[in-house]
Amino acid sequence: MPACQALPQLVFVLVGGLIADRMSRSRLMIAADLVGAAAYAGPAAMVLTGHTPLSAMCAPAVPAGVATALFVPATDGVVPLIVPAERLQHANGMLRVGPNSSILLGLALSGVTVAFVGTGWAPAGCAALVVLATAATLFSPQVRGLRAPASRTGPREGRQGGMDAREPCGQGHRDAGE
Repeated sequence: MPACQALPQLVFVLVGGLIADRMSRSRLMIAADLVGAAAYAGPAAMVLTGHTPLSAMCAPAVPAGVATALFVPATDGVVPLIVPAERLQHANGMLRVGPNSSILLGLALSGVTVAFVGTGWAPAGCAALVVLATAATLFSPQVRGLRAPASRTGPREGRQGGMDAREPCGQGHRDAGE
């Protein structure tokens, strides 16, 4: 199942960056979270009902990979919009702490959940936590009002921070006036 999630994530990560640059990042984050929650709810329902064919268990991993490929660039693009320039480096560092910590904590809690409650409840718990994360994004006043850039006519116009798709890798930066 990890391969079923990793492959679409790898294929769509660049597309996710382009989409995040051209639409509301908060809406993209919410949509990706909802797809991710549904992707975790599918295997949970299958395990809880006792019907777990391998192909059916792998199928929800594909939209989960696409959702991750859309969510991550949107999140990375939100940070420069809501964090003051002097705190941007610290915020970007903290942005990586959350996912890395949640992977470790999630693995440990999944094992405990499986041991004490049962196999199907671990992905059900993941789905519930993703729904909570979606609610946090939905009701966050800093994220809710974010919009996509209004214009793409010039190489520097309409940028809201982050990399511009037309700039070579490593050359995108946030101007102090943006």
